[in-house]
Amino acid sequence: MTTTDEPIYQSRPCAECNTPFNAPGAYVLERFTAWQHFCPTCLPAVRAKQEQERADLARRQREGKWLEICPAEFVTIDRRLLPDPGLFDRVQAWQYGPRGMVVAGETGMAKTRSCWALLHREFMAGYSVRALSAYDLARWPAMVMSEPARADTTLKRIVSADIFYADDPFKSRLTPTVEELLFVALDERTSRKLPCFFSFNDSAATLLERLSTDRAKAFLRRIRDFADVVKPTPAATQ
Repeated sequence: MTTTDEPIYQSRPCAECNTPFNAPGAYVLERFTAWQHFCPTCLPAVRAKQEQERADLARRQREGKWLEICPAEFVTIDRRLLPDPGLFDRVQAWQYGPRGMVVAGETGMAKTRSCWALLHREFMAGYSVRALSAYDLARWPAMVMSEPARADTTLKRIVSADIFYADDPFKSRLTPTVEELLFVALDERTSRKLPCFFSFNDSAATLLERLSTDRAKAFLRRIRDFADVVKPTPAATQ
């Protein structure tokens, strides 16, 4: 095989516009191999197109991953059809940072949809997302008992994710195991300055009733210190 350290230039037609140009290359097995196939005029546009194609492919791949994370019910969200577009807008106004958000208020105001729309935006921006629903939390004690290694891995992922979202975690009175999960997640994440999101129907008073005495006030204090509360628009609830 014959090669040279310095490029050799030969006239070649541009693969885009067919205009001849001096293409750099080298001889391989006695045959000239061009290193560039586009003329200087076409090359910037060709590279920009290739970069856009790579970005589009990466976006399609990430959208595919999102479908594995997001419940099917919340994949498509039309703001115009929501009962409280103002609530939706206030949730979307959040920008990534250590302060999380609590979306609280009566049922039927699309709190969960608003949160999933925000999670989708942040996920597509490159942030990792971990979410737990009330159903996931109901299964947590069984996982801890039967699959402790899996439960430990899940907790580590919740603690380290860029964004953690708990959807209606206080739907029913929490077991000590589930309460511990949420408290550890909140405590660890706030110490790492990672945001937590919650959506629920409870007020501060009802939260205190649902949580155990030794954790209730500490849990509520951390939520107040590290999250902003967003509530439905008063007119929308009338």
